Amino acid sequence: NYFVKTGRISDPLLAQYFSNGFKNVRQLIEDIADSRGLGKELKKGLERFALSRGIPRGEIATVKKMEIPMHDPRAFKLQGLAYATSSRGADHLQAEMYEVDMGVDNRVIGIISGDRWEVNTDERVRTLINTQNYRQVYNSAILCSYAKINPEDVVDALNLATGFDYSLEELMEAGNNIINEKRKLNERLGMSRKDDYLPEIVRKRIEGEPSESGTGEEEIKSLLDKYYDLRRWISKE
Repeated sequence: NYFVKTGRISDPLLAQYFSNGFKNVRQLIEDIADSRGLGKELKKGLERFALSRGIPRGEIATVKKMEIPMHDPRAFKLQGLAYATSSRGADHLQAEMYEVDMGVDNRVIGIISGDRWEVNTDERVRTLINTQNYRQVYNSAILCSYAKINPEDVVDALNLATGFDYSLEELMEAGNNIINEKRKLNERLGMSRKDDYLPEIVRKRIEGEPSESGTGEEEIKSLLDKYYDLRRWISKE
């Protein structure tokens, strides 16, 4: 809809899906599901479709070909870094930094709320890493994202279910190991730091918001440097 409204893509077939409010969106979904008409192109995902229509990569709201959801990295800078470094792209359930910086923290495992604009410190990036590590275990255990189960109860439940005797520290280390294994797999598939990317369209300052809401190219580079150092990853461009 953004590309249609701004005139970046002039295609009457695409425009009709977004005419008459959102009443035609159902038809769009059905056409994608059935590979019918324009849906045959759209089913490949936003990035492939937009690139095929000449849209510059920086204007396409995707990371690693996954579309960015409603959790806007322009409002929460660490959410942007979470999208950029996630193994599968812009998945908000890999690290809900928008929640953390609205006050939902977990200090027992080093997840500490902070200023959503002031993020370029080791402490703030470490909070993101801790959130990602915890999320890997939480997701692997197939726990409900809405339940917000505290870490101590997660450890107790896993130990009761498996007969193991995990500590909280071992649980977090398991999450760290999962992250690193996914990274190794991505590297074997040809991915590198160049894919830890946040497009310009979600780095620009939102009109009417504080100047801090934008994330410049140098700032995202600095954040990635800190992230790689703390993860002890080798930066391969």
